[in-house]
Amino acid sequence: MRFGLLLNTQFPQGESASQRLQGLLDQVRAARDNGLDSVWVSQHYLASPFQMLQQVSLLILGTPDECRANIGRHTRLLGVHHFIFRVQWPGMPQEDAMKQIELLGDDVVACSKR
Repeated sequence: MRFGLLLNTQFPQGESASQRLQGLLDQVRAARDNGLDSVWVSQHYLASPFQMLQQVSLLILGTPDECRANIGRHTRLLGVHHFIFRVQWPGMPQEDAMKQIELLGDDVVACSKR
């Protein structure tokens, strides 16, 4: 059995986003230190009347070298050890998504496991 933590990234208007982010990072570290297997964030496009930290800043985009560097940074700084990859976006042809999966496996995942 595995256990994960879903972080609440919504907060009342007027509260400091940087303070809330620090609190979320504290929760991530606590989850890691207390044996949880994963940490997740949700996404809402209609967060009103709340503010919400958006996941876009948590996306890792770039060349395989850039992705590996960002994975390393997220692992060291945030204690993240479980990554979920999205390789297809609206309108992207299936063959391009398949190429992305191959690139991901060969040049990011394989190198990160060494």
